[in-house]
Amino acid sequence: MRWFGKTVGLDGGCPSFVYLFFSSSGMPRTETLRSHLDSERFFGNWIGMFRNIGVILLGSLWIVLGSLVYGSEATADQHTARAVQLVKEGKEKEALEEFTKAIEVDSKNPMFYRNRAALYSRMKDWEHAASDYTQVLSLQADDLNSQLNRGIAYTEAKKFDEAEKDFAAVLAKKPDDQRALKYRAYVLAAKKDTGQAVEEVTKLIEKNPTDTKLYLSRAQIYAAGAKWQEAIADSRLNDHAKALDDLTALLTIKPNDPEALLRRADLYREDGQLDKAIADYSALIQIKPNEPAAYAGKGYAELKKNDKDAALVDFNKAISLAPDEGEYYTARSFLYIAANQAEKAIDDFTHLIALKPDDLSLPSRRGNLYAQLGKFDEAAADFDKVLAKDPHYPPALAGKGFVIAKKGDVRSGAAEIQKALELSKDPKEQDDMRAKLRQLGIGPQI
Repeated sequence: MRWFGKTVGLDGGCPSFVYLFFSSSGMPRTETLRSHLDSERFFGNWIGMFRNIGVILLGSLWIVLGSLVYGSEATADQHTARAVQLVKEGKEKEALEEFTKAIEVDSKNPMFYRNRAALYSRMKDWEHAASDYTQVLSLQADDLNSQLNRGIAYTEAKKFDEAEKDFAAVLAKKPDDQRALKYRAYVLAAKKDTGQAVEEVTKLIEKNPTDTKLYLSRAQIYAAGAKWQEAIADSRLNDHAKALDDLTALLTIKPNDPEALLRRADLYREDGQLDKAIADYSALIQIKPNEPAAYAGKGYAELKKNDKDAALVDFNKAISLAPDEGEYYTARSFLYIAANQAEKAIDDFTHLIALKPDDLSLPSRRGNLYAQLGKFDEAAADFDKVLAKDPHYPPALAGKGFVIAKKGDVRSGAAEIQKALELSKDPKEQDDMRAKLRQLGIGPQI
């Protein structure tokens, strides 16, 4: 590098008021590609930008002094410095002219082509950026960063065959180059070679199993190939917040995908974002009006919001569409009990018992509902069926004791409840048994 007629290397001493720096490794990353495959900014800030285009100017004094020495004949470095200042001022076209003048002064220095290529990339003039990187490679054939960045420019220009060749050339010398692998996977996906693209990203995942961005990249490739089940499966590998981001990204590609909508709605509900969950379930219902999971999910979200009337409407619809789904009956029975509609709750438990005949909790709970209605014979029949299978099942013992007490033998009934209380290990069951004893006017012993 020249400084007033003196050649100064990168480690040489420049005056304190100006510092020229060129990085051979930090070349531009495009914003479009980053949104698919990379988390780094194209030019994160002013210093980051000029690290890529080759020069940082900390003042305009150098230009002034240079003009005094050289008069009207500016050096390539001075043109470059002016270009940097112009970019800083937002005058990109004028900066481009200065970068071009630098090349005209010194056309054998690859750095000046790199600088202009970076500015072309910033201006999204991908054809010219690729052309300048080609000039760099003609002067410095082993510049892998320029090869990579030409591949990016080709990708943005949708010249996927040329881009793939550049990425392959980089990977031939640096097989583990993460950026080249990511970009090549994107190109392969763009060329509809989804299988090979997935293979590329899977290799990256194997080396970086905790990098959730790679799962998102693979999910997006799956999405591009219309492999939605696989895409959504990859999104599930993230935590809730990241999975929500991934699903939102997928839904920007295919807004009406029912599986992605359902998955995001479920995550919103689990995360307590109930209004967003209900909105997604409602959108899904518009797309698939006969999807029972959409109505049920919406019902659960409404239940969390304590909107029991709306929840009941949705669970009724879910059950009409999926009459063998036990969880829907369980939820609706809770709503019926809360609304003091024990008869309807009993009907739901009857359906549940038919669906799950080995679940001893179901006839025990139906027996309790019969007892609340004063139907002690029906209640006793339910408790006896349970105790025939498990003589020491605490809820059934307590229920039968309560029925015995209500039929007149309070002492024997209370003894059964007390026995159940001693057997039970479930605090909630124990509270229910103590409540039964108090209802009979007897204090629990434990």
